[in-house]
Amino acid sequence: LVSAGGGGGQVGGEGGGEGFCHPERARGTMGDRGRAFAIGVAVGVAASFLAWKCLGSDTLAASLALPGAEGRVEDEGAPSARRPNTMRVAGVFVAPTNRDAPVEVDGIAFLEKGVGVRAGPDGQPDRYAARKGSYSHKQEPGRQVTLISSRALDGDPGAEALSVGDCRRNILIECGPTDLNELVGRHFSLGTAKLFSHRLTVPCKPLEKRLKVPGLMERLWDRAGISCEVLEGGTVQVGDALEVGQEERSRIDTLMTPDKFVRPSERGK
Repeated sequence: LVSAGGGGGQVGGEGGGEGFCHPERARGTMGDRGRAFAIGVAVGVAASFLAWKCLGSDTLAASLALPGAEGRVEDEGAPSARRPNTMRVAGVFVAPTNRDAPVEVDGIAFLEKGVGVRAGPDGQPDRYAARKGSYSHKQEPGRQVTLISSRALDGDPGAEALSVGDCRRNILIECGPTDLNELVGRHFSLGTAKLFSHRLTVPCKPLEKRLKVPGLMERLWDRAGISCEVLEGGTVQVGDALEVGQEERSRIDTLMTPDKFVRPSERGK
C-alpha cells in the first residue's frame, strides 16, 4: 500500500523518508505481516468456531451483525418473525339468572359439554347453563359460553366506571379488543375443554340500559366477544391458555340473521 504524507510514500506503514522502501526490506516486512495475518486469521477462526458452537449460528450472527446475516436473523417487524399472540384466561364469571349481576368464579370453573359454565363441577351454573337467560327460549349452541377480551372497554371514555365483567360475558381473555373475532368458525381449546365459536356476541340494548351508559351498544359493537359451544367438557381457570384449532365454517349454527350483525348506525344505508 502506498500512502502520501510525511517525508514521502510508505510501504505497509514501514520505512523512513524514502518514497519506497528497498525491495528486500519490503519482502521481509510483508513476510512478517503475512505471518502475523495468518496467525490472526487462525485465532479468529478458532474463536468464531467456539462461539458458533456455544451460541448457535443465528445468535452469533445477530450479536455480531454479520454482513449478509439479514436473511437469517429475523426482523421483529416481519410477520414471520412476530411472536404468536398467546391468549390466556383473565377471569371467569357466572350470573345465576338474567337479573343477577355476574359473580367472578374463585378458582376452577367447569365447562359442561352441550350445557355451559358452572362455578366448579358441582357449583352454581350460569344463567344459560340453567336455561334462565334472557334468550334461553331461543336455543342455539353458541349461547352456551361467551368470551370477551379483557381490553374490550379500553379507550371508551363513557365506560370508565365499568369493568369488563359488567358486560355479562362468561370468560375474559387477555388479548386485543377485537382479537377474538378471528375465532368465529374455528375450533379452539381453553383449559382442558374444547370449544367452537359460532358467531360474534353482539351487544344488546338491555345491556346498555342496565349499565346506564348511553351509546355503549354502538361503541362496543365489534368488541363484545364471541358465542361458543362446548364440544368437550373440562376445567378452566385464570392463566389457562387459549389454543386455536382448525377452521370449520360449515359448522356454524346460529339463529341470528345477517342484518343482526350490522352496526346499528349503519343499518339502512
